[in-house]
Amino acid sequence: MNTGWIASLAMLLAPIPAGAAWLALCDAGVQLPDTRVLGVYPDPQGNGRQLVISDHAPEGCDALSTAVTAEDIRWAGLITADDAAGMETGVSLLGDEAQGEIRISEIIPDRPLPTPIKRAPPVPLGEDLLQTLDGRAFGVEGRAKVGRRGGAIDLICAAGDAPAGLLLRAGEYRMVRDGRLRVQLESAGSGHFAFAFSDAQRLQRESPLALGDFAADTRPTMHGFTLPRGMAPGEYAFSVLCPAGHARLRLTGLELLPAPGLKAPARAAWVWQPEAWMETAEALFGELERSGANTVFITVPLDGEPLAVSDPERLARFIDAAGHRQVSVWAVEGDPGAVLPEGQVYMVRRASALAGFNASQRPARRLAGVQYDIEPYLLAGFALDTERWLTHYLGTIRALRQAAGMPLEVAVPFWWSGLATDDGPFLEQLATVVDGISVMNYRTDPSQIRAGARPFLAWGAEQQRFVRIALEAGPIPEQTRWHYRPFEQGRLWQLEIGQMRALVLLRRPRANPAGPSFALAYAVPVSGDRTTFRGNTDALDRLLPELETDWAAWPSFAGIALHEYLRIPEAGQAADTEP
Repeated sequence: MNTGWIASLAMLLAPIPAGAAWLALCDAGVQLPDTRVLGVYPDPQGNGRQLVISDHAPEGCDALSTAVTAEDIRWAGLITADDAAGMETGVSLLGDEAQGEIRISEIIPDRPLPTPIKRAPPVPLGEDLLQTLDGRAFGVEGRAKVGRRGGAIDLICAAGDAPAGLLLRAGEYRMVRDGRLRVQLESAGSGHFAFAFSDAQRLQRESPLALGDFAADTRPTMHGFTLPRGMAPGEYAFSVLCPAGHARLRLTGLELLPAPGLKAPARAAWVWQPEAWMETAEALFGELERSGANTVFITVPLDGEPLAVSDPERLARFIDAAGHRQVSVWAVEGDPGAVLPEGQVYMVRRASALAGFNASQRPARRLAGVQYDIEPYLLAGFALDTERWLTHYLGTIRALRQAAGMPLEVAVPFWWSGLATDDGPFLEQLATVVDGISVMNYRTDPSQIRAGARPFLAWGAEQQRFVRIALEAGPIPEQTRWHYRPFEQGRLWQLEIGQMRALVLLRRPRANPAGPSFALAYAVPVSGDRTTFRGNTDALDRLLPELETDWAAWPSFAGIALHEYLRIPEAGQAADTEP
């Protein structure tokens, strides 16, 4: 990897003399005397820039005099032009403080960028859809009349022989391919009604599929109907057909639920410590059984030249023993720098080493696949040119797939669902280079977890790729969200350096002579409990069956993946129980 900016990032030189400081943006690989590095921003080509502060304008850099001293500046970071435009009413900084130093992990403008994907979201399960459906009468002779009142839909049918009734057409949500679903109605009234369903294809042909009929009761009553398999994705509609005689129906609820009798796939779990499978395999198998996992992601030590598995016989014996317990073993690899040119070359060498191991073993002793948890967004430059980074990420996965020669999945964050590159929606492109994904859906609120999973499960169903939904049980540090609003003087400044924009955080409020300033409005703690079940795994254990019951309705659902959930003995705490 290019280590020039890494060296620069670690460089802490002598204190800068008192006086007005210069903020400068310089090539990342250049070491500059009498400067302090505030941040390093690589680009996908392996180059990048460093943001530095100095008592003079460094030669060959874009520089700006700040009118404050270096000691006045606590933190500074680059932002995009879109971020700057989104700060007209304010901006939040998310981070933490330790020993007087402040670390910012996220910059959140008040006005976020619009989601580039313009399409209806997948239909949610277990939520009342009645208010999202367009209800209108259909048929001749005018014998069906429809009205809305108090959140309910009323259908009044006059006597007659011609088909007529209520059409409930989706607007806000779309149906997904091959869902394993049933629809549940809540209604009251009098008369005997038929119920039908149309997916996108049937809507075009105007040929709804009859699901069954029901007799309305004067008291609110539930009626359930199983939807057909093989549904076409896209728009959908339900139909309530009037009987021949006079009838009346008040529809008060409509939900989509998992079809009865579905069995959820088994779970998966990560094991990052190689010692767990190398030295305490029996304890690991016991933990996998306790957690309900039949897939384990392990790190595999590699060494030598050419690169190869360090102890291939031990790995092969572990995989064989796992197979006797119906446990599938995947290697997991990850490095944010894998997207960079030199990092990609190294990761391809590692993929080739894993492929070589598999080629040397009989089928029962081979890795089932490899998962890549690369996380390029951990590099500071990612936010400055997200589309280009995603394009390079796809190129990296494509190269790794060719080298690995085995099933490949990637771990992606939940917020990648709406991203795009110049070539179109990111997830559609990802489907061409992976067999499946694990979504790092790291939330603890059940409604947020379900919302984060839904677009990926829909993607998997439409693209015929498997999807695991990952939940976190590891430690997440507490953070603070500082919110700033525009003011005539403030601690947060927005500046332009050459063609780039930066935020600068000062130790005390001042008027910004070169751009807008923002005053601190409030600061609120952000608990790790919103992200991780650490210390509350009982709640996780109660929630898992509920989520699995819901997600089993999606044909793409491949199980829940648990991160930092297994209770693995520390190295040396247990006797060697290698299989």
